[in-house]
Amino acid sequence: KFNQIYSTMQTGQDETGMQTMNQSLLNLTQRNLITSQVALQKTQDAMELGNMLEKARIRVPAGNGFKRSS
Repeated sequence: KFNQIYSTMQTGQDETGMQTMNQSLLNLTQRNLITSQVALQKTQDAMELGNMLEKARIRVPAGNGFKRSS
């Protein structure tokens, strides 16, 4: 059930007003309130956040638990 809740939060942000921690960290990074390095230090899922940052064309520093896909 946790996966269903998480999925609903990811896709229904506009409808429910809920967002995941990574969505919030991405938003803070996009607004230049925190760096991508800080965001990656605070997340519990560096792979997901790293992918989100790359998709948003935000530089992801090396050595933070995120490995770029080849």
